Amino acid sequence: MNQRAIPRALPAFLVAALASVMFVSAGSAAAPGSEASDREVEVLVVRFSGGASEERYRYMDLPAAARFLSPVAFAVRGGTLSFETETSSGFLERGRRSLAGRPGGALELVSVLLASETREPRPSRTVTVTFTLDELLARGGPWSGVPAAWACLRAASDSRWTSGRVWARSADYDARTGRITVRVALLK
Repeated sequence: MNQRAIPRALPAFLVAALASVMFVSAGSAAAPGSEASDREVEVLVVRFSGGASEERYRYMDLPAAARFLSPVAFAVRGGTLSFETETSSGFLERGRRSLAGRPGGALELVSVLLASETREPRPSRTVTVTFTLDELLARGGPWSGVPAAWACLRAASDSRWTSGRVWARSADYDARTGRITVRVALLK
């Protein structure tokens, strides 16, 4: 059986994919004639301890967590799965609280005001991806700070599709069991 290789380091792609994400202010209005509307949602993000963790959180992990709430294109080329952002999505951080901590990082629930321009499409399938914070930190690679993105990567890889779109419909943390559960939608 030919296993698809999941790249362990995609920092350049991550920065390029998220460059289209921009911050918006809570008072900004949609352009006349557009269908944009703001909605408040909660996302899970891991905040790493030490070093440039605040920079990574603010400019990479939080934007990625917000971006994976909408469909993101994926493609498999040469056995490597990659994501490609289709549109930009602005957001504003509204608050956060810590859910769980490990020496390597803390899982936080972050409330964001998300500028949403379109309705969610009907997925071809929805799968549930479940893992612990320890698994995410040990095996998440460049996506270890974004539980929804890592779940989307796993779901897209397991789908065996060569291309499609993927997004997180929900991401929850159960403090009793220590498990993160992400419902992932896939569209062929």
